[in-house]
Amino acid sequence: MLVCYLAHILCKKAGFSLYRQTVALFDLDFFEPLPIQMEVSDAPLTSDAGLLPLRQFDQRIGLTKEFAAVLDDPRHPDLIEDSFTEMVRMRVFGILAGYEDQNDHDTLRTDAVFKLIADRSPTDTDLTSQPTLSRFENQINIASLKRLRKVFVDQFIASFAEPPLSLTFDLDAVDDPTYGSQQLTLFHARRRAGVGQGAGWLTVPQAVAAWMRRNSRW
Repeated sequence: MLVCYLAHILCKKAGFSLYRQTVALFDLDFFEPLPIQMEVSDAPLTSDAGLLPLRQFDQRIGLTKEFAAVLDDPRHPDLIEDSFTEMVRMRVFGILAGYEDQNDHDTLRTDAVFKLIADRSPTDTDLTSQPTLSRFENQINIASLKRLRKVFVDQFIASFAEPPLSLTFDLDAVDDPTYGSQQLTLFHARRRAGVGQGAGWLTVPQAVAAWMRRNSRW
């Protein structure tokens, strides 16, 4: 849910849906070694070039960079091959493009656009593998989550050119259903459905925060 929420914030702040865009000729400068120019081509180069404007916007607001910076990294510095920033961007932009399953990244790790999103050249080594992404998501601890709350609040405050005169917050609690014998699923007898946890959203209307709580047994 965490990376889905981050993807939601990024697309909301950018002000457009990825699935409704047409790609026109324009330049991007988030990749420092070389400028990036997008243009329509008959050659089957990639089907995800629409992610690049979102990556440009992310570069401006610094959302994925700040997200990755507050995560605890228990790995030995001399043995790191893939940074947390790269992995955050792989998952977030993968979700934005409709690749919600981590297995998709076994193919996407070689994709030229996803390499650019992770600040690698298309000719550089492949991105991290699906098992590494799974371990990355599952190792995020409570301390990191608390620091992430501040990142989201800071991003929300920075979204206003001037301080608003008033804000009305909407608190929504929703069920997060699961199916089968998934990890940490509890049986919810009242609704006859697996509900691992309840999800809370705080919106203005733009999302400000999201959190999970354990559901009670019935």
